[in-house]
Amino acid sequence: MIDAPELQKPTKLKQNILRVREAKDVARVFETRIVGRTSNEFREICYSADLVLGGLENEYEHFITQKFTELESYLDTSYDNLREHHNEGFRKFLLQQYRTYKKEQPSSVDSLKEEESIKDLAIGYTFDYIRTLTLGKRMGISSKNALMLAEVSHWNTPNVLISLAKKFPDADPNVIFNAAAHRPAHPEDFLREVLEAIPRLQEKFPDMDLGIIKGAATNYRSAPEQYLQGVNDAIPRLQEKFPDIDLGTIKKAASDYSSDPEEFIQGVITTVSKLREKFPEADVRLLKTAANMHPLDPEGFVNKVTERVQSLQASFPEIDLRIIKTAAISYGSNPEVFIRKVLSDIPDLQLKFPDIPLSVIKAVVISHTSDSEGFIRNVSEKAPGLQKEFPDLSASVVYRALIGYRDPQTFLREVQNRIQASLKQRNQA
Repeated sequence: MIDAPELQKPTKLKQNILRVREAKDVARVFETRIVGRTSNEFREICYSADLVLGGLENEYEHFITQKFTELESYLDTSYDNLREHHNEGFRKFLLQQYRTYKKEQPSSVDSLKEEESIKDLAIGYTFDYIRTLTLGKRMGISSKNALMLAEVSHWNTPNVLISLAKKFPDADPNVIFNAAAHRPAHPEDFLREVLEAIPRLQEKFPDMDLGIIKGAATNYRSAPEQYLQGVNDAIPRLQEKFPDIDLGTIKKAASDYSSDPEEFIQGVITTVSKLREKFPEADVRLLKTAANMHPLDPEGFVNKVTERVQSLQASFPEIDLRIIKTAAISYGSNPEVFIRKVLSDIPDLQLKFPDIPLSVIKAVVISHTSDSEGFIRNVSEKAPGLQKEFPDLSASVVYRALIGYRDPQTFLREVQNRIQASLKQRNQA
């Protein structure tokens, strides 16, 4: 973890960075793998590398501390953990180079035993590692995901997300991240496969949330249809069993906890009940998110978000509180990026969809950030038909059905039946 520009003259630094990146490209070409047992020869190289890293840390202690301090508010980890994370990544890089040399150029293995060579590689690798984390912070990536990207710095360059986004402009940011973090050797092949699968799955499961379909294409590539059919079957069953549970929790249970969704939902119910007792004034959505997404420390999450909301209100005093809360709850690593995106998207969408109420546009931008335009287009196409089918219901109820319910017609029919039943009771009275 070194402030690389301060370590060497620019020309030397650039040479080391290029050397490291070329080595990554060569390893990718030869599909070098780093799994399995290591040899005694490589373990000796690792021992030498650890000594070199320790020497660099002592030599450039000021810069290491400075860099960590700059990232401290972003990365939810200790200095010691970050240092070990970096060093372990460098060992992976060395193993990758060692096996590439052994396979294609055995005579070059000796260069990995030279202290000066190891030092140059360490500086080049560290530059990419630090740059990856810095860009992650700038792009609003969660600290956990940024560390996952940095962990595969032996494959990727820091600009991997930007590069992939340019090559695949239609790809969802989460899919791009998965390609870079989980398929770093061949992320482009992975993305092509996923992007080809998504429309096919949408056609087969037209009522399924796009996010769940993308998850199936990304994480269940061998049998995405089987996974989606399981989710599709589980949702109505869980809704019947847990009628008071919101659809978002039901969908998460069915898609993310498919082996035992009932246990997950019961856990959420118990946790939310406890949180309500401790935080009676807290937003219900915050409590549900704490139970859903932070089961190990839900109280800590509630406290963090409460502090974050207050800070964001001070920074953005004119912003709708609902937007502030969403930023604090769902985009905690960099809520400012989300707020600025929302502020940019809303006027653009108002111009494109002048007949859609501002309140609906805001709700969609908040709840469907990755594809707001596509979702609003779907709403604008379906709303007139539903308003014609349910003329006694207000437009706001129709929009609510389209935004918040998997089966808006069923929801609207239930609302209509309740209204008619209520009117009938009044007339009888």
